[in-house]
Amino acid sequence: MKQLQSLTNSELLDQTRSLVARERALTTELLAHLREVERRRLYAEQGYSSLFDYGRRGLGYCEGSADRRINAMRLLKELPQIEPALKSGELSLSNASALQHFFKNEAKHNQKTYSGAQKQKLVEDVTGKSRRQCDTLLAALAPDMSRPETARP
Repeated sequence: MKQLQSLTNSELLDQTRSLVARERALTTELLAHLREVERRRLYAEQGYSSLFDYGRRGLGYCEGSADRRINAMRLLKELPQIEPALKSGELSLSNASALQHFFKNEAKHNQKTYSGAQKQKLVEDVTGKSRRQCDTLLAALAPDMSRPETARP
């Protein structure tokens, strides 16, 4: 790899775009690995109390990063058809996580469950949107749940 300072502007921009594409692909692959770690309960074998604990202490993620990845992984597990949108960046990790958090809270606090088709429709509604736009849409659906996503204690 050439020293960054010696790259032309065009080379630097091309490499940056390439890195972003690789990062998205790796993140999607990581979500698949987390799903399998959860399925096998490998975090427990390693002495962690939960997948979140494993993400924090075992993998070194901050609380928000661990939470976003676990939520996005669980949404991807339920809706595998969203994988291309995650890989391309059309559906951000943050929005995928916010959706899963929303579905979980709706079920827990409002006893409202969404069908797979309803979930897919909401995924489509937030695809290509900013996190703020996603939060606004979800707040309109459940105003009492409009507090921001928080990491687990």
